[in-house]
Amino acid sequence: MAPLKNSDHPESSRLHGGNDKDQDMAMTEATGIKERWEIEELKANWQADPSFDLCAAEGFEAHREELARWEDECNARWERELEWQRKSAVRARMLKFRCSRELAEYLVELEETIANVQWAVQNLEHPSRPEPASKPWMPSLGLIAQV
Repeated sequence: MAPLKNSDHPESSRLHGGNDKDQDMAMTEATGIKERWEIEELKANWQADPSFDLCAAEGFEAHREELARWEDECNARWERELEWQRKSAVRARMLKFRCSRELAEYLVELEETIANVQWAVQNLEHPSRPEPASKPWMPSLGLIAQV
């Protein structure tokens, strides 16, 4: 067996001015395991635009469980926020119109429907227009603030 030259030694690139980041990237590509910053960047991108399937993101197959868990946590938090906003909207309608809870819930439901129809019409006029930032939780949050 031939002796190893300096350039063949695993430590040689680090010892002789090689780029550790390039080696880390090559190792990451070989194992499929991403750096923490890459995972956090993907999460931030999904949180800003949850229209794509986070768990099916290309290159992040080794992190599916973590991403699925995080997606579930976000969805649960958004659902809690939505529920709180909805209850607040109902209470506001009850106070403003001095009506029953049932009527106030119906008003909020109508406002949500109107907001969804408005968004759909705008989307027909401008097909490339992205969904509002408040989607999928509640597009009518602007209407609630007007009360």
